[in-house]
Amino acid sequence: MAFLFSKRLTETEKFANQAAELARLAASRVGLASAEGVLASHCFSTGDLTAAEYYFDRAIPVLKEEGEPLAALDASCYRILLSTFRLEYQDADQALRWAHDKARDLGAGFQLIYAHFVSGMTLGNQGRLSEALEVLREGMRLAELNGERFWLSRLPNCAGWLHRELQDLETAVRLDAESVRQGREFGVAEAEANAQVNLGHDYLLLGEPVRAFEHLQEAKHLYEQDVWMRWRYNLRLQAEFASYWITQGDLKAAAAHAAAALHLAEVTLSRKYIAWAHKLLGDIAALEERVEDGRRSYAAALGVLQRHPCPTIEWKILKAAAELARRQKDDSASADFLGRSRAVVQSLADALQDDKLRQGFLAAKPVRDLSS
Repeated sequence: MAFLFSKRLTETEKFANQAAELARLAASRVGLASAEGVLASHCFSTGDLTAAEYYFDRAIPVLKEEGEPLAALDASCYRILLSTFRLEYQDADQALRWAHDKARDLGAGFQLIYAHFVSGMTLGNQGRLSEALEVLREGMRLAELNGERFWLSRLPNCAGWLHRELQDLETAVRLDAESVRQGREFGVAEAEANAQVNLGHDYLLLGEPVRAFEHLQEAKHLYEQDVWMRWRYNLRLQAEFASYWITQGDLKAAAAHAAAALHLAEVTLSRKYIAWAHKLLGDIAALEERVEDGRRSYAAALGVLQRHPCPTIEWKILKAAAELARRQKDDSASADFLGRSRAVVQSLADALQDDKLRQGFLAAKPVRDLSS
């Protein structure tokens, strides 16, 4: 695990396999589970999620029952993150409660901050934005208190995403830029790359495509340098490049990046980005007057979210579907999609405990457009 967190992935795999072989020779059930917990984490970091899931689900029950508690906690936190990426909330929520309690009992500050980080993503994707921000702020406080630089470069980026979902772009840009700065300072390429992708999204929303493209190019450069978790931010990067090329009117390039994002999301079962890639393909089809293709793409996106909800993107997809129906003079379908989009937006607003954030969210132009 020390090699893993040092990003020395070849050595991680080598020693974990040696440990597994020794455990088999000694007929040590716990030893094998410990080794497989590390192998699972290695596979997760490099993007071999089928192998990661296999090892996690073999190792974690044994480690929880009779293994070293920190080994159980490390493996569990990674497994929870995998469930979170797949929008498998029930699995993530239950495991997170255990991880928080166990980390506190052990006084394991690193793993406790990890649990806060994953909780922030899980709550945010469920539309519980105030709770997510509160959890992330506590994670940042603990990281600063304990000097946990591994997390200090990641947590602001996650908080920036939540503020962007709240249409608070000024705060999002500030937090994402802070994550870039800390990622560079601490040598955490993955954290910086994620923040660069986020800044690309921020500046597209602000109507500054030149600056957006610069940040996306920075993320692409980082992808070529570092393997750690790049499978995750690459699918996001492809989606943002698709959005960029849409703004530039190059729909062929946009479609290529959207298709790449969809492929990467499907391979990793990243359901949020499966839905978003379908939405982008729907947007491209709508611009090219391919109405039936657009409808199918939006329907595919909403079908994913029907089974695995993610309200922060659902209202945007519904809004796009409403606009396509309106352009085709299908008033009934347009009204239905708009009504559903408003309902999702209202549920997000109702869950916000901060009145200023709620009012700012409801007053933002993309939200106000739902009533025009």
